[in-house]
Parts: sequence; structure tokens; C-alpha cells
Amino acid sequence: MFLPYSTALRLGKIPWITLAVVALCTFIYWKQAHNEALINAYTQAYCRDNTDLLRAILLEDYDETAVSGCQEVLPIIHSRPDPEAFFERLLDSPDLLEGVSQATLVDWLKRLYQDFLQSGPPWSLDATMVYDPLGWNPLRVVTSSLAHADWAHLIFNMIFFIAFAPALELLVGGNFRYIAILVATAFAASFAYSITVVLGAEPLPTLGFSGVVMGMIGLSAFLMPKARIRTFYWVGIAFGHFYIPAWILALWFIGWDTWRVISSADVGNVNVIAHVAGGVAGYLIGFYFLQKQRALNQDDLDEEVWYQQLKRKDWFGGLSSYRKRPETYANEERLSQAKRDYQSFLDRLLRAVRARQHSEAILILLEYFELYAKNPEAYEDIFQEMKDYGTGRAVQCAGRLVIFLYLRQDKIAAAFRVLEECAQLSEHFALGHVDDASRMLHHALSCGRPDIAKQILRNAPGKYGLTQAATLRRIVREVARAQ
Repeated sequence: MFLPYSTALRLGKIPWITLAVVALCTFIYWKQAHNEALINAYTQAYCRDNTDLLRAILLEDYDETAVSGCQEVLPIIHSRPDPEAFFERLLDSPDLLEGVSQATLVDWLKRLYQDFLQSGPPWSLDATMVYDPLGWNPLRVVTSSLAHADWAHLIFNMIFFIAFAPALELLVGGNFRYIAILVATAFAASFAYSITVVLGAEPLPTLGFSGVVMGMIGLSAFLMPKARIRTFYWVGIAFGHFYIPAWILALWFIGWDTWRVISSADVGNVNVIAHVAGGVAGYLIGFYFLQKQRALNQDDLDEEVWYQQLKRKDWFGGLSSYRKRPETYANEERLSQAKRDYQSFLDRLLRAVRARQHSEAILILLEYFELYAKNPEAYEDIFQEMKDYGTGRAVQCAGRLVIFLYLRQDKIAAAFRVLEECAQLSEHFALGHVDDASRMLHHALSCGRPDIAKQILRNAPGKYGLTQAATLRRIVREVARAQ
């Protein structure tokens, strides 16, 4: 036997919606269990205190088992969303009691339940939450998905849900989209069950989150097929855990339930139709609506799979297309970490720029200056992103740094291109050092951009002082005489 319990990925964020769903399902079942205990206690007292009624109903068929039978059957009837429909289906079933016709049995139960209702029993939470496949009630689709039959039903559903859903919540992008997927898989599972009932299946009320759980398993096969799922196994007294790709688990669970549907195997109280419909719906939702998210996340997801394989021995590594030498994994992990560090730096910087915290943004720029100093193109990309949020001091500082780095590598044309953009940002823009201003002034005059040259000269006294400004004006005169 085996049980998946988590996805081997570093999430980076807390999956709040998934945790909220788990908490909500747990709270609802706690209320169900409390309500069931109240009903059982009331029913036991009612049946003990109404033996005269039981004798009047059963007549010569009354015996000492009547009270225990009463205590067992009344909670079942009371938990049904439509007791009358329950009686009708019971009437069409084979005789349950030897020597007693179904019509007589149903008449007994109707009279008993009618008196039970008149006695004022606690209302049944299950009856208000379960999904009746003949009712097609959209509200009951949601409530029945959040309710469960017993603690084991709840616990195993939540374990499977937590195994897949946290990673999917972050991959689909957006809380509303994720909630919509959960609801859509619930509707697919419930309505598929209703269709089978219309086609002749037995119309039993249903509840449980397993249709949505299978939807998450199906969606994982599309969005993160190569992600490894930590899986606990036990065989006799031996136990441990290993890692299985998500697509293999999806194929196994959905395929197994599909076989049980096709073979008409005895599945007890398990709604395998909802399982299969939820799993297929999850995959199709991904295929038709989440192609963009899959493409956006693919590189990061592949890198994370590499990292996880580097950390552990992967029993299913032979099924992966990423079998590489350990040093290759190490190099790829270093590159991946560098990308994450760069993204973290950029996020901090842009948050400060958006908030107009220019001093903070400049400090962040200088903090990472030496790290990216050999790559002025990267700094120019940063400058271009900062420009989208204004023209403040931090943006102009980034422009000066880019120009400085390009000049240090003698990339005059690239430096001048950035200078032109900075001049458009502010007419008061000035370069950080007079030597940079001198080189840009020469280039502006040589390539026929007197407007840039005039701006450099106009801002020179305030930035470099009168003496240095005079030196720059002398450069202009010398260039003019040379021409």
C-alpha cells in the first residue's frame, strides 16, 4: 500500500487557500460529528421511551430487537435530504425482513418517523449538506464537497489534498483562479454522478471532497507532471517513503477508478464516478485554460526538479529526462540560486521605487553594485524597469550607474544611448563625475547632438563647480575650432 503526502518542491509562499479549505472541512466535520452525537442520543432516548408506540406499530412482530432497530434506522432516515424519496426507493428494493413485505416495512417506518419528527428531534446537518443526484442543486454541490462521512474519510481526503494542492495553488497564479478550479471540479464530479443516475445508477446521496482531490491529481498531471510526490509505503511490517512523478500517480489513481467503473466492481460506498469525473475535469481545465501558466512556470519547475533530484536519491530517476552528472546539477543549482537572488533584489528595488522611497532604492542599488558591475546590460534592464514607475532620484541614479559601467568598458555608444534616455527623464540630469561628462560631451558634439551637449554644459556648474564647468566649455570651443 502507498499514500502520497506532499510535493517535493520548495513553495516559497504559504498556500493560504489550501490551508483554509483544510481548516474549513475539518471544522464542518467537527460540527457534523457533534450534530450526529446529539441525534443519536436523542434517538436512543426516544426509542427507549416509546416502546408502546413500537408495539402498536409492529403488533405481533414486536420483540426485544425492536428498540435497537429503531435506534439504528431513525438516524439514517433523518440524515436523508428527502425522506419520502428514501421510502419510495426502499419500497422498490427486495424484502429486507423475513416474513415481512417491503410495503409493510415502509408503512412501519413512515409511521415511526412521523411520530419521531413530531417529538422535536435535533435538525440533521448531514441532511442539509449532502448532494442528492436527482436534485441537481448547485449549492449542495459545494456543501457536500466540504462535508464528510467520518473522521477517516476526512483525514485521507485531506492528506491527498495536501499532497498536491499547495504546489498547484501557487502554479495556477491567482487566488480567484484557484478557487474557481476547486469549485469547477466539484461541479464536474457531482453533475457527472447525476448523469449516471439519470442513466440508471442507484441514486444515493453523496458527500466528500474526493472529487475535488481527484481534480487536483488530474491537474497536477498537466501543470507539474515531472514534479516528485513524496509517497509513504508499507508492506507488512516494512515501511518507508519514496518519490513518484505526479503524472504516474495521476495515471494510477484515475486509471484504477476508471477500471472499477468499467468493470462494475463492488466499490461499497465509494463514489468512483465522482473520482473519475473530477480527475478528468482537473486535467481538462489545465489543458484548455492553463496553457499559459504551464509555459510560464516550466523553466522554474524544471530547475526545481533538478534541485530536488540533486538533494536525494530518486528511485524513479530513470523515468526522468534530467539524469545528469552531479557536478552538472550543482552548476545548474548555482545558476538557479543566482536567478532567485536577482529576482529578490529586483523585487525589493521596484517596491521601493513604487513607494517613492528613493533613498532606500539607491541604497539597494549600491548594495548590489559590485555584484552586477561586470554586466552593465543587466543594470540597463533594471534601469528600464525602474523607468516604468517614475523619474525620481533613484531612477536617475540607476541611469548614472549604467552610463558609468558602459564607459568603464569603453562602450561609448551604449553609454550615450542611456544618457539620451536620462536627458528625456529630467532636464536637470547630470552625470556623476566630470570625466564621464567630458567623454559624453565629446561624443555628443561628434555625432551631431548639440541638445545633449547644451544640457551637459547647463547642469555642469551646479554639479561639478565653476572651474570644472569652464573646462567643459573649453572642450566645446576646441571641438568647434577643430571642425
